Amino acid sequence: MQSAVAACCKACMVMWAQSENVKVIAVQIRSQVALEFIEDLKEVSEENSVLLRESLVASLSLSFDTLPVADKDSSTSA
Repeated sequence: MQSAVAACCKACMVMWAQSENVKVIAVQIRSQVALEFIEDLKEVSEENSVLLRESLVASLSLSFDTLPVADKDSSTSA
């Protein structure tokens, strides 16, 4: 009977140790993901600035493309 209890206790301790390892690994993964999110978020401001700049340039380009161009003949005859 004692050997069965000892075996059960040993099995429980192994399972507990394995669950602790899983917890440690989960915390390490969580920390790594958090660090990667922080790095990504640091770049958001710069990326937003680039997108706004590109949008403004495209908008101004379209505005200048649609401006009427003075006709050379009409400007010389006046």
